[in-house]
Amino acid sequence: NPGGTPEWLGNVVIAAYIAALLSLTLVYLLSYVHLSGAKRTITLASLLLFSLSLAAVLSGVVPPFSEDTARAVN
Repeated sequence: NPGGTPEWLGNVVIAAYIAALLSLTLVYLLSYVHLSGAKRTITLASLLLFSLSLAAVLSGVVPPFSEDTARAVN
């Protein structure tokens, strides 16, 4: 189907989301943790997000990078 979306597009969107979230966490939230004492809340939220991401990949909702995906990106 030449008009369909490429299969690697979902992986790129998720990778960009994770990169943005990680960057914002490191720049803004880590400095906030020490000032406000919200270490437990931010740690639990990060672990929850990681768990949801891992569950999405392991359940097959979002497939991990495959050989075909790497070939299409390169």
